[in-house]
Amino acid sequence: MKKKNIIFISVLVICFACYVVLFYFISGSNHATEGYLIVSELGGYYCKAKSCSYKSIDEMNLLERNIRIYQQNQLQGTYQLKYINRFNFFQNGSWKNLYGDFLGVDESLDANVFHYHYESMNSNDERVIKEVLLNQQISSYKKLETDQVLVMDLDENGVEDRILTFSNQTLDENDDIYFSSLLILLNGKVQTIYFEKSSEKYQVPYYNVFSIFSLNKEKKPRLIINKGYYDQTGDPSIMMLQLDGKKVKEIVSDSAKK
Repeated sequence: MKKKNIIFISVLVICFACYVVLFYFISGSNHATEGYLIVSELGGYYCKAKSCSYKSIDEMNLLERNIRIYQQNQLQGTYQLKYINRFNFFQNGSWKNLYGDFLGVDESLDANVFHYHYESMNSNDERVIKEVLLNQQISSYKKLETDQVLVMDLDENGVEDRILTFSNQTLDENDDIYFSSLLILLNGKVQTIYFEKSSEKYQVPYYNVFSIFSLNKEKKPRLIINKGYYDQTGDPSIMMLQLDGKKVKEIVSDSAKK
């Protein structure tokens, strides 16, 4: 009798576990949306479920799609877009006057755009930069082109994280070595995401965080990074990063390398 009870309970436990897995799979599938993310004039991404691939403007089919437009992290409204030499914005058939860089989010895509803020570099930020430069055998520089740091709690653990994008390519200063980097201080630990250097001025890119968002209610935020150059010394491009555990990794490679 006891053996039969053990077998019966075991079967119930297995059935319950199968139900939980099936429910999770079905509910997860219900949240698997797809659509476009538009990164201003640099193209963007087509995302399906949690997978995104780069698309140029020519590869995008935006006909009859409603696109939520964000500028400087603020929602400007929902528009229909047509590209004629530049993006044109329409609401109910009427052209709207919108200029400047923007993030466009397809209404069919379940995306959450996060808010963040900037602060001036503190002494710890400056110490981290110096240590990273010393590891790259750069002992000195005259001036950085920015003193601002992006601040946001990326992993939502109550500790604000810091994203540093910096370069010594300034208009009024000359150095022996020029550098550009994107660093992330996640819970105080330094991650060097990108670092480039050159003996020639304006030959390394500038990095900029274009947006931070999540897809389909995922717990791992994504970052769109804009990589640009002074004048026309290189091709501007975008890449997508994502927090994976304690690391931030590139999940869609540099669009200029496509």
